[in-house]
Amino acid sequence: DREADGHDTGRMRLPIIRYAAAAMVLLAVGIAAALWWSPDRPSDTLADADTPVSEPPVATLTNINHAEWESDNGAPPDLGAALDRGRLRLRGGVAEVMMRSTATVTLVGAADVEMLGPNRCRLNRGRIVANVPKLAHGFTVETPTHLVVDLGTRFSVEVDAMGETQVHVA
Repeated sequence: DREADGHDTGRMRLPIIRYAAAAMVLLAVGIAAALWWSPDRPSDTLADADTPVSEPPVATLTNINHAEWESDNGAPPDLGAALDRGRLRLRGGVAEVMMRSTATVTLVGAADVEMLGPNRCRLNRGRIVANVPKLAHGFTVETPTHLVVDLGTRFSVEVDAMGETQVHVA
């Protein structure tokens, strides 16, 4: 193939095609490597079907003041303990919990609270005070009679022995 000016266009195209193909191969290898070493990549090992997948703790016990705990399953939680889903029963005193969502929940006096998730708890009885920053928008407190969904404020919830609920926004 020769153009009117005398250049051979067939020979010019072949090196460009080779360079383009080589660049595409390098790009594909780079993308594959990035995905392979990504921290979000699933584990290479297959979990046993009967082995539960562990989830991160939903909260951390960040402060206690004269806290007395009721416990059915061993020792009470220590300050700084990571808290999984489950129940906290405070007989007296004050305990502060930082939810993984960054909402802070303070249990006051005798309180029975279930940690349901990183941005959700259930108050069965007693009183809690919640401080909910914008990052924890949608923090939810369930009670026997109400569902309180916060949009970023400070509030308290109290459930009496009859299961009646009172909510106060600060």
